[in-house]
Amino acid sequence: MTKAHPVVAAALQQALVDLTDLSLQGKQAHWNIEGPGFRSLHLHLDEIIDEVRLAADDVAERMAAIEVAPDGRAATVAATSLVDPMEPGFLPTDKTARQYEERLLGSVRAHQGNPRPGGRARSPVQRPADRHCNRPGEAGLDAARSNQGSQLII
Repeated sequence: MTKAHPVVAAALQQALVDLTDLSLQGKQAHWNIEGPGFRSLHLHLDEIIDEVRLAADDVAERMAAIEVAPDGRAATVAATSLVDPMEPGFLPTDKTARQYEERLLGSVRAHQGNPRPGGRARSPVQRPADRHCNRPGEAGLDAARSNQGSQLII
């Protein structure tokens, strides 16, 4: 096996922590949304969270392959995540979608790299962000939050 350069190991560890935090914050948002478009955003967040968790798993497996022990423990995530926390409590669909999208895209920007001259690294967060954040003419979190789905009543 190839031993990782310390900079690579640190970058992968930070990506793992931030992806883990994004998945947890996504679930927090998923559980606490309310208002118009509830159902579509609730389901869309599940899709995003699944992709974020898969990305975290990919990062952890890359780390293990280069002899770096991944650390996704709750205490490590809480102490080292660079992802801004979501607001606590119930949030309206539009605010939830906006806040989560900001955190997802912020993580993409934070993890962009340039590992070789003229090269561009893909952030581990890039795939879920590409698939679920808004681009002109495409549906994303805005479409999910504007869809007038049913509200959950317990």
